[in-house]
Amino acid sequence: MTALVSADPPLRLTLASAHDRTGGAAVAASRLRDGLRSLGHDARLFVQTQSQPHPATVGPQGAAQRSFSRLRSGLDSLPVRRAGGSPDKFSASWLPRRWPSLADAGPADLVHLHWTNAGFLSVRDIGALRTPVVWTLHDMWAFTGGCQYDESCGRHAQGCGDCPQLKRRGPQDLSASRLRAKRSLWADLALTLVAPSRWMAAEARRSALFAQRRIEVLANGVDLQRYKPLDRRFARHALGLPSERRLVLFGALNPGSDQRKGYDLLQQSLGMLAAQPGGADKFALVVFGSNPPRQECLHGLPTFHFGHLHDDVALALLYAACDVFVAPSRQENLPNTVAEALACGVPCVAFDIGGMPDLITHQRHGWLARPFDTGDLAAGIIWCLSEEDRRWHGLCAQARQFAEDHLELGRQAQRHAELYRQLLHVPGSPA
Repeated sequence: MTALVSADPPLRLTLASAHDRTGGAAVAASRLRDGLRSLGHDARLFVQTQSQPHPATVGPQGAAQRSFSRLRSGLDSLPVRRAGGSPDKFSASWLPRRWPSLADAGPADLVHLHWTNAGFLSVRDIGALRTPVVWTLHDMWAFTGGCQYDESCGRHAQGCGDCPQLKRRGPQDLSASRLRAKRSLWADLALTLVAPSRWMAAEARRSALFAQRRIEVLANGVDLQRYKPLDRRFARHALGLPSERRLVLFGALNPGSDQRKGYDLLQQSLGMLAAQPGGADKFALVVFGSNPPRQECLHGLPTFHFGHLHDDVALALLYAACDVFVAPSRQENLPNTVAEALACGVPCVAFDIGGMPDLITHQRHGWLARPFDTGDLAAGIIWCLSEEDRRWHGLCAQARQFAEDHLELGRQAQRHAELYRQLLHVPGSPA
């Protein structure tokens, strides 16, 4: 990423995310911190769990703080478990934070929230913030009764209750009570919302909680110096991947247990690829982000598993080694994986849902399949993997060009800084 030092007075900013590297929101928050610092701002990231040392990341200090931070997620999930919900999909966020606190990150002109669940910040903690607050909606939790994605139930538009994600459900269930708490405790919050995708912005605008709030659409940024096209043959050789096959890449955290990620739909589409004449000898699947399953073959297609990759260099190398990236999610905001793949010049295939149209232009640098038509998803993969190398390289070039035009980290950091200055009424904000 190229450093672009702003001539405007630097801002003191505290970004807050439960984690520094685990999950898409954490990655986006860490990147934004770095982008803002490259502009000369004093941006720090306050976290509950820190996996990588960084001079501008503030997390628990000492054995006692780190031990209690590890316990917070389990304690905070108790009401959800009692209501028969999944703590991986639903958060009550009731556990108050005592130490460390946001104040330990240092004085701030503005607080920018990212992902606050897993016992990180309670609903009351957020309501007690007295600086202007920007909140990036990496999922739907901020305006629902507790679910991170509503699985298309739409109840957040009326006020939640009778939640389909809870076994103990009814008009006054946990989802209804937590949404009431948000409405009461956040009424006086100086809050501006950022949606990475137009879809998430629309969902927030139709919610009972945020219908009257200011909502800006700002994409997550990608460091295009780290994520860039590399020689495919070199990348495959370095990773031990076959040189003669067309490689289909898929990546997600825990896709086997999270139906929203659509791994089952991808499996159906891959069965159709394998049924193509010579398909079993032509294609292979590459998976990252999850623990390797037992099978090494899927519908006769070789499957290569790379587990959890937290290193940008290794991840960029993996993208560069593959021919197409597939994101078969049923509901999705603006996935970092698709943005990273495009930056590496890899065409992408997804269903035409959520934030996918913000990233993929149909038949320009990828394919948007009819939701949730696995045959059309397979057709998109085949279209991207056409034997016409000339056309395939054209898709790759257009994917990279889209990333340069819309996703460059420095440009996205500058757009965030301009929003902060508007909210703080300081010099440098647009008229």
